[in-house]
Amino acid sequence: MNQINPYRRNCEVMRKFFAKPIFLITGIVFSICVIVNLILGLLIKQNIYFDFMTVASCIAFFMFYFTARSKKESVSFRVPTVMLDIVSIIGIVFSGLASAFCGFYTVLTIFTNIFSADSPAVEYHGYDAILASIAESLHTAFLVIFPILTVISLLLLFYFIGMQRMCLSFKKSISNIYLQRKGSVLFGIMSVVFVMLSIGAMFVYFIPFGYPLDIPAVITFLSPAINFICMAVLAFMYNSYIKRLVNSLETGRPVQSAPDKAEDVIENDQTLNMWTEVETINQSHSQATVARPVEFTPQAVFGNKSIETETRQPEVFIPDSNMQNPYAKQSVTTSKRCSNCGKENPKNNLFCGNCGNRL
Repeated sequence: MNQINPYRRNCEVMRKFFAKPIFLITGIVFSICVIVNLILGLLIKQNIYFDFMTVASCIAFFMFYFTARSKKESVSFRVPTVMLDIVSIIGIVFSGLASAFCGFYTVLTIFTNIFSADSPAVEYHGYDAILASIAESLHTAFLVIFPILTVISLLLLFYFIGMQRMCLSFKKSISNIYLQRKGSVLFGIMSVVFVMLSIGAMFVYFIPFGYPLDIPAVITFLSPAINFICMAVLAFMYNSYIKRLVNSLETGRPVQSAPDKAEDVIENDQTLNMWTEVETINQSHSQATVARPVEFTPQAVFGNKSIETETRQPEVFIPDSNMQNPYAKQSVTTSKRCSNCGKENPKNNLFCGNCGNRL
């Protein structure tokens, strides 16, 4: 009888999820965004920078997908999980520092304005007045920009925290007996928030400020929005996938889903299919029968004396309506033998039908 190994079962559950097309689509979208940004940097003659976090995430998604689609019986997802974990840790560090700096500057500016409100105004003339007006404009701009940057950096901090917790759920689900989905909801919600921020920033850029609607600017705003859409879909799919499986394991009923060609390698292997193992165990229990003892004739232990055995006909219980107990025990007699002529007569006859002798 096959026993269910929870570690192997969880590995196959995660392997089925990593084999979903969303990982391939996300990797392709990330790679397209990286290539388009490099081409735009060359055309506009701006400074070309290497986006390590996007490239590492792109490689990790491709590794997840193609490793899960491998025909090997056992595979490891350690490398792509560690890559996403490193990306999330770097994002947590930089977004945390940015939020701390912007928040400190915002608070400092607010207190400076409060204490400088009572100070007498100083009049400037000539170039000093021009510099003073420029400084005042910058100061007013910083009062608006730094709170916005503080909010955005805090949102980025929560985004990378959700990403790091989801990566931790990946690792624990593969190496533990429990399936986890922590951080997936937070990561999906923050991805949706940044999708809205990217689209909103694009409209603010073009409509209030009156900048020309050109293709490079549209691509610059839409490429991160598409990336965040893919990440949101991936996070919510992982949350619903694990939740559905955990509920089915608790109720003991397998998940009803249509077979997928992409999962033929895993579905056709009976040793890797946890639901097949459960059904096999249930069928073996339901089909179990009790074997009857084998009849045998005892043999003599000492000497050549044989033990005489007597074969008896089994007694059958026939209910009789004349009896007080209808389940009284009676022996089966089908006929009566005449003592005079030896003729077999029905059991209800009182006299022999051949010679007339009283039975």
